[in-house]
Amino acid sequence: MNFGLIKYLAIYIAPLVVIISLSWGGMWAYFALFFVFAFIPILELLLPASSKNMSKAQEEVAKKEILYDVILYGLVPLQYCLMAYFLWRIATPNIPLFEQIGMVTAFGLSCGILGINAAHELGHRNTWYEQAMSQLLLLTTLYMHFFIEHNRGHHKNVSTDEDPASGRYGETLYAFYVRSVRDSWLSAWNLERERLNREGQAFFSWHNQMLRFQVYQIGLIALVGSIFGGRVLLCYLLAAAMGILLLETVNYIEHYGLRRKKITIFMSAYSLSIRGTPTTRLDDYSSSM
Repeated sequence: MNFGLIKYLAIYIAPLVVIISLSWGGMWAYFALFFVFAFIPILELLLPASSKNMSKAQEEVAKKEILYDVILYGLVPLQYCLMAYFLWRIATPNIPLFEQIGMVTAFGLSCGILGINAAHELGHRNTWYEQAMSQLLLLTTLYMHFFIEHNRGHHKNVSTDEDPASGRYGETLYAFYVRSVRDSWLSAWNLERERLNREGQAFFSWHNQMLRFQVYQIGLIALVGSIFGGRVLLCYLLAAAMGILLLETVNYIEHYGLRRKKITIFMSAYSLSIRGTPTTRLDDYSSSM
Protein backbone atom coordinates (compact mmCIF):
# COMPACT_ATOMS: atom_id res chain seq x y z
CA MET A 1 0.00 0.00 0.00
CA ASN A 2 1.34 3.42 -0.97
CA PHE A 3 1.02 5.35 2.31
CA GLY A 4 2.67 8.40 0.72
CA LEU A 5 -0.17 8.56 -1.78
CA ILE A 6 -2.77 8.17 0.96
CA LYS A 7 -1.19 11.10 2.81
CA TYR A 8 -1.80 13.40 -0.16
CA LEU A 9 -5.48 12.47 -0.16
CA ALA A 10 -5.73 14.55 3.02
CA ILE A 11 -6.19 17.61 0.79
CA TYR A 12 -9.77 16.42 0.26
CA ILE A 13 -10.51 17.04 3.93
CA ALA A 14 -10.60 20.76 3.10
CA PRO A 15 -13.57 20.61 0.69
CA LEU A 16 -15.29 18.21 3.08
CA VAL A 17 -15.25 20.69 5.96
CA VAL A 18 -16.37 23.43 3.56
CA ILE A 19 -19.37 21.29 2.54
CA ILE A 20 -20.23 20.74 6.21
CA SER A 21 -20.14 24.50 6.83
CA LEU A 22 -22.34 25.20 3.82
CA SER A 23 -24.82 22.38 4.52
CA TRP A 24 -25.44 22.09 8.23
CA GLY A 25 -26.25 25.71 9.06
CA GLY A 26 -26.29 27.40 12.43
CA MET A 27 -22.94 27.53 14.21
CA TRP A 28 -21.73 24.78 11.88
CA ALA A 29 -21.37 27.49 9.25
CA TYR A 30 -18.12 28.38 11.05
CA PHE A 31 -16.84 24.80 11.19
CA ALA A 32 -14.37 25.29 8.31
CA LEU A 33 -12.98 28.40 9.99
CA PHE A 34 -12.58 26.53 13.29
CA PHE A 35 -11.06 23.48 11.61
CA VAL A 36 -8.40 25.41 9.69
CA PHE A 37 -7.42 28.02 12.28
CA ALA A 38 -7.96 26.10 15.54
CA PHE A 39 -8.14 22.32 15.14
CA ILE A 40 -5.27 21.91 12.65
CA PRO A 41 -2.81 24.16 14.57
CA ILE A 42 -3.62 22.34 17.83
CA LEU A 43 -3.15 19.00 16.08
CA GLU A 44 0.22 20.12 14.75
CA LEU A 45 1.33 21.08 18.25
CA LEU A 46 0.36 17.68 19.65
CA LEU A 47 1.61 15.41 16.87
CA PRO A 48 5.34 14.70 16.41
CA ALA A 49 6.94 16.69 13.60
CA SER A 50 8.71 15.05 10.67
CA SER A 51 11.52 16.50 8.59
CA LYS A 52 11.74 13.58 6.18
CA ASN A 53 11.66 14.19 2.44
CA MET A 54 11.55 11.82 -0.48
CA SER A 55 14.86 10.45 -1.64
CA LYS A 56 15.91 11.02 -5.26
CA ALA A 57 14.87 7.48 -6.12
CA GLN A 58 11.47 7.95 -4.48
CA GLU A 59 10.99 11.23 -6.36
CA GLU A 60 11.60 9.50 -9.69
CA VAL A 61 9.07 6.80 -8.81
CA ALA A 62 6.53 9.44 -7.67
CA LYS A 63 6.89 11.35 -10.95
CA LYS A 64 5.64 8.28 -12.79
CA GLU A 65 2.71 7.72 -10.42
CA ILE A 66 -0.33 9.08 -12.25
CA LEU A 67 -2.50 8.99 -9.12
CA TYR A 68 -0.60 11.97 -7.68
CA ASP A 69 -1.73 13.96 -10.71
CA VAL A 70 -5.29 12.63 -10.43
CA ILE A 71 -5.48 13.89 -6.84
CA LEU A 72 -4.40 17.35 -8.00
CA TYR A 73 -6.59 17.45 -11.12
CA GLY A 74 -9.64 16.41 -9.12
CA LEU A 75 -9.51 19.66 -7.16
CA VAL A 76 -10.50 21.68 -10.25
CA PRO A 77 -14.05 20.31 -10.79
CA LEU A 78 -14.43 20.05 -7.02
CA GLN A 79 -13.77 23.78 -6.57
CA TYR A 80 -16.38 24.61 -9.22
CA CYS A 81 -18.90 22.32 -7.53
CA LEU A 82 -18.21 24.03 -4.21
CA MET A 83 -18.65 27.44 -5.83
CA ALA A 84 -21.99 26.44 -7.37
CA TYR A 85 -23.18 24.96 -4.07
CA PHE A 86 -22.06 28.04 -2.15
CA LEU A 87 -23.96 30.36 -4.49
CA TRP A 88 -27.09 28.20 -4.28
CA ARG A 89 -26.96 28.00 -0.48
CA ILE A 90 -26.33 31.72 -0.02
CA ALA A 91 -29.25 32.46 -2.34
CA THR A 92 -31.62 30.50 -0.06
CA PRO A 93 -34.14 32.95 1.46
CA ASN A 94 -34.25 33.78 5.16
CA ILE A 95 -30.78 32.54 6.09
CA PRO A 96 -29.63 34.55 9.14
CA LEU A 97 -26.82 37.00 8.53
CA PHE A 98 -24.43 35.25 10.95
CA GLU A 99 -24.87 32.01 8.95
CA GLN A 100 -24.20 33.82 5.70
CA ILE A 101 -20.99 35.24 7.16
CA GLY A 102 -19.92 31.74 8.21
CA MET A 103 -20.62 30.41 4.72
CA VAL A 104 -18.61 33.23 3.18
CA THR A 105 -15.61 32.32 5.36
CA ALA A 106 -16.00 28.66 4.40
CA PHE A 107 -15.94 29.30 0.67
CA GLY A 108 -13.25 31.94 1.21
CA LEU A 109 -11.05 29.20 2.65
CA SER A 110 -11.83 27.08 -0.39
CA CYS A 111 -10.75 29.95 -2.63
CA GLY A 112 -7.46 30.19 -0.78
CA ILE A 113 -6.74 26.46 -0.50
CA LEU A 114 -8.09 25.18 -3.82
CA GLY A 115 -8.61 28.31 -5.89
CA ILE A 116 -5.08 29.65 -5.34
CA ASN A 117 -2.85 27.08 -3.62
CA ALA A 118 -3.70 24.22 -5.99
CA ALA A 119 -3.58 26.69 -8.89
CA HIS A 120 -0.07 27.64 -7.82
CA GLU A 121 1.08 24.02 -8.18
CA LEU A 122 -0.62 23.56 -11.56
CA GLY A 123 0.78 26.88 -12.79
CA HIS A 124 4.29 25.52 -12.39
CA ARG A 125 3.53 22.51 -14.59
CA ASN A 126 4.64 22.51 -18.23
CA THR A 127 1.64 21.15 -20.13
CA TRP A 128 -1.00 23.42 -21.65
CA TYR A 129 -3.86 21.59 -19.97
CA GLU A 130 -2.33 21.84 -16.49
CA GLN A 131 -1.74 25.55 -16.97
CA ALA A 132 -5.32 25.88 -18.22
CA MET A 133 -6.53 24.16 -15.03
CA SER A 134 -4.46 26.62 -13.01
CA GLN A 135 -6.20 29.52 -14.72
CA LEU A 136 -9.62 27.94 -14.18
CA LEU A 137 -8.96 27.69 -10.45
CA LEU A 138 -7.70 31.27 -10.24
CA LEU A 139 -10.85 32.42 -12.03
CA THR A 140 -12.97 31.21 -9.10
CA THR A 141 -11.21 33.64 -6.77
CA LEU A 142 -10.88 36.42 -9.37
CA TYR A 143 -7.08 36.50 -9.15
CA MET A 144 -6.03 35.34 -12.58
CA HIS A 145 -3.15 37.81 -12.93
CA PHE A 146 -1.35 35.70 -10.29
CA PHE A 147 -0.65 33.22 -13.10
CA ILE A 148 1.46 35.84 -14.91
CA GLU A 149 2.99 37.80 -12.05
CA HIS A 150 3.94 34.84 -9.87
CA ASN A 151 5.64 32.79 -12.56
CA ARG A 152 7.30 35.57 -14.56
CA GLY A 153 7.68 38.31 -11.96
CA HIS A 154 7.80 36.99 -8.41
CA HIS A 155 10.28 34.17 -9.01
CA LYS A 156 12.64 36.58 -10.70
CA ASN A 157 12.31 39.53 -8.31
CA VAL A 158 11.51 37.90 -4.95
CA SER A 159 13.06 39.68 -1.96
CA THR A 160 13.79 42.84 -3.95
CA ASP A 161 11.94 46.15 -4.17
CA GLU A 162 10.74 45.09 -7.62
CA ASP A 163 8.64 42.28 -6.13
CA PRO A 164 5.19 43.36 -4.90
CA ALA A 165 4.77 40.10 -2.93
CA SER A 166 7.82 40.67 -0.71
CA GLY A 167 6.95 42.48 2.50
CA ARG A 168 9.33 45.31 3.36
CA TYR A 169 10.90 45.64 6.78
CA GLY A 170 8.62 47.73 8.99
CA GLU A 171 5.67 47.47 6.59
CA THR A 172 2.40 46.53 8.29
CA LEU A 173 0.33 43.63 7.01
CA TYR A 174 -2.53 45.94 6.00
CA ALA A 175 -0.27 48.29 4.05
CA PHE A 176 1.24 45.20 2.40
CA TYR A 177 -2.22 43.99 1.36
CA VAL A 178 -2.87 47.20 -0.56
CA ARG A 179 0.56 47.42 -2.17
CA SER A 180 0.87 43.75 -3.09
CA VAL A 181 -2.59 43.40 -4.64
CA ARG A 182 -2.30 46.69 -6.54
CA ASP A 183 1.28 46.33 -7.73
CA SER A 184 0.97 42.63 -8.61
CA TRP A 185 -1.92 43.50 -10.92
CA LEU A 186 0.03 46.35 -12.52
CA SER A 187 3.16 44.20 -12.82
CA ALA A 188 1.22 41.53 -14.68
CA TRP A 189 0.15 44.14 -17.26
CA ASN A 190 3.77 45.23 -17.70
CA LEU A 191 4.98 41.65 -18.05
CA GLU A 192 2.39 40.99 -20.74
CA ARG A 193 3.30 44.18 -22.56
CA GLU A 194 6.96 43.13 -22.61
CA ARG A 195 6.07 39.64 -23.85
CA LEU A 196 3.83 40.96 -26.61
CA ASN A 197 6.53 43.41 -27.72
CA ARG A 198 9.06 40.58 -27.97
CA GLU A 199 6.64 38.48 -30.00
CA GLY A 200 5.52 41.34 -32.22
CA GLN A 201 1.90 41.13 -31.08
CA ALA A 202 -0.45 44.05 -30.51
CA PHE A 203 -1.15 45.00 -26.91
CA PHE A 204 -4.89 45.47 -27.52
CA SER A 205 -5.52 42.03 -28.93
CA TRP A 206 -6.74 38.62 -27.81
CA HIS A 207 -3.08 37.59 -27.57
CA ASN A 208 -2.89 39.68 -24.38
CA GLN A 209 -3.51 37.28 -21.51
CA MET A 210 -4.30 40.08 -19.08
CA LEU A 211 -7.05 41.39 -21.35
CA ARG A 212 -8.49 37.91 -21.62
CA PHE A 213 -8.32 37.40 -17.87
CA GLN A 214 -10.24 40.62 -17.23
CA VAL A 215 -12.94 39.55 -19.70
CA TYR A 216 -13.28 36.15 -18.04
CA GLN A 217 -13.49 37.63 -14.54
CA ILE A 218 -15.94 40.38 -15.44
CA GLY A 219 -18.00 37.79 -17.29
CA LEU A 220 -18.12 35.54 -14.21
CA ILE A 221 -19.10 38.46 -11.97
CA ALA A 222 -21.84 39.46 -14.41
CA LEU A 223 -23.08 35.87 -14.62
CA VAL A 224 -23.29 35.45 -10.85
CA GLY A 225 -25.02 38.82 -10.45
CA SER A 226 -27.56 38.19 -13.21
CA ILE A 227 -28.49 34.72 -11.94
CA PHE A 228 -28.40 35.18 -8.17
CA GLY A 229 -28.70 38.92 -7.59
CA GLY A 230 -26.67 41.57 -5.83
CA ARG A 231 -26.67 40.09 -2.32
CA VAL A 232 -25.25 36.76 -3.46
CA LEU A 233 -22.75 38.53 -5.70
CA LEU A 234 -21.51 40.56 -2.72
CA CYS A 235 -21.07 37.37 -0.69
CA TYR A 236 -19.14 35.79 -3.55
CA LEU A 237 -16.87 38.82 -3.90
CA LEU A 238 -16.18 38.77 -0.14
CA ALA A 239 -15.30 35.06 -0.28
CA ALA A 240 -12.97 35.63 -3.24
CA ALA A 241 -11.36 38.54 -1.38
CA MET A 242 -10.79 36.29 1.62
CA GLY A 243 -9.00 33.76 -0.58
CA ILE A 244 -6.80 36.53 -1.98
CA LEU A 245 -5.93 37.89 1.46
CA LEU A 246 -5.04 34.40 2.68
CA LEU A 247 -2.52 34.19 -0.16
CA GLU A 248 -1.14 37.65 0.56
CA THR A 249 -0.84 36.86 4.27
CA VAL A 250 1.31 33.85 3.40
CA ASN A 251 3.40 36.05 1.09
CA TYR A 252 3.88 38.58 3.88
CA ILE A 253 4.99 35.94 6.39
CA GLU A 254 7.28 34.11 3.97
CA HIS A 255 9.14 37.13 2.59
CA TYR A 256 8.85 39.82 5.26
CA GLY A 257 12.04 41.84 5.62
CA LEU A 258 14.09 39.59 3.34
CA ARG A 259 16.33 41.34 0.82
CA ARG A 260 18.80 39.83 -1.59
CA LYS A 261 22.17 41.52 -1.79
CA LYS A 262 22.68 43.51 -4.96
CA ILE A 263 26.16 43.06 -6.39
CA THR A 264 28.07 44.58 -9.28
CA ILE A 265 29.53 42.25 -11.89
CA PHE A 266 32.40 43.45 -14.07
CA MET A 267 32.95 41.55 -17.30
CA SER A 268 36.39 41.66 -18.87
CA ALA A 269 37.02 43.65 -22.04
CA TYR A 270 38.45 40.56 -23.68
CA SER A 271 35.43 38.33 -23.08
CA LEU A 272 33.07 41.03 -24.32
CA SER A 273 35.20 41.97 -27.32
CA ILE A 274 34.81 38.42 -28.60
CA ARG A 275 31.14 39.27 -29.19
CA GLY A 276 31.98 42.74 -30.47
CA THR A 277 30.56 44.42 -27.35
CA PRO A 278 32.35 47.21 -25.47
CA THR A 279 33.29 46.78 -21.84
CA THR A 280 30.30 47.39 -19.57
CA ARG A 281 29.11 46.96 -16.03
CA LEU A 282 26.10 44.82 -15.22
CA ASP A 283 24.03 45.05 -12.08
CA ASP A 284 22.33 41.85 -11.01
CA TYR A 285 21.10 40.09 -7.92
CA SER A 286 23.31 37.49 -6.36
CA SER A 287 20.76 34.71 -6.05
CA SER A 288 17.15 33.78 -6.63
CA MET A 289 14.64 32.25 -4.26
